[in-house]
Amino acid sequence: MSSPPRRIGWSFEPDDSRLLRLLSYCSFGVLGGMWVFAGAVAASLFLRGPLPIRGLLAAGFLFAVFVWLTHLRPLFEADGGLSHLEPHWLFVASLFGAGAFSLTLGVGTVLGFLLLFGLIAVPAVLVSALQSTGDIDAEKRTMTYRGREVPVDGLSDVRRFRLGGLTLHWFSYAPGASNVTTPRFVVIPTDAAADAKRVFAAAVAAEPSDFERPNPAVRYALAAFGAFFLGFAAVLVVVMPGGEDAAVVKTYALLVFGFVGVGFLGAAAVHG
Repeated sequence: MSSPPRRIGWSFEPDDSRLLRLLSYCSFGVLGGMWVFAGAVAASLFLRGPLPIRGLLAAGFLFAVFVWLTHLRPLFEADGGLSHLEPHWLFVASLFGAGAFSLTLGVGTVLGFLLLFGLIAVPAVLVSALQSTGDIDAEKRTMTYRGREVPVDGLSDVRRFRLGGLTLHWFSYAPGASNVTTPRFVVIPTDAAADAKRVFAAAVAAEPSDFERPNPAVRYALAAFGAFFLGFAAVLVVVMPGGEDAAVVKTYALLVFGFVGVGFLGAAAVHG
């Protein structure tokens, strides 16, 4: 078996992948579509409404243009993370987003909220999970993944799953080798994953280094925070009054506080 190259580097970002760009357009398109829908409603009121309503809408429109030109547009131009979004395609995506938003209005309050939340959140989470930039020094057995150091010498097992042109790596570490911020799931393009596999296999087969055991109080604190947020979400659901509008708030509370609580519990489980 030939040895891997000394350095292995890769990049799988929205600028490099059509799939990630499409997912980004989906999330931002729905967000922009809500504004397009609101603009269409405002234009209809402006054309048909009484004079005071027209005046208020005109003032609101001028204020929105002022905020866009002086605050929002410079912010978008300065954010390199949005450089992969082309303005004309973002506008097209916003038109589809406006159609999706109008459809969610007719399927019930809670279901419509879940559909809208899913169209925004799910693509954004997938983009965040799949985008990958990393570098491996095969000789020194060091690895950097999305700006974080990976203790290759602390690997105890590596599981692999093919995802089209990507390979998902699930890392297990020796006791004390990892902490809350240590990457557990690493996505590498398949062409680079073939070379990385040999580096990981050699690290797992080697004698593990001695690592200092983590403070168990950190794990207990993380677990306590997780239990608190899950309990807080449950209390909100119980004490809030009924009604269709309250059901939307309950659903949102369960999604947000439940996600945070599960995140803390997951961090407690993998700490150390």
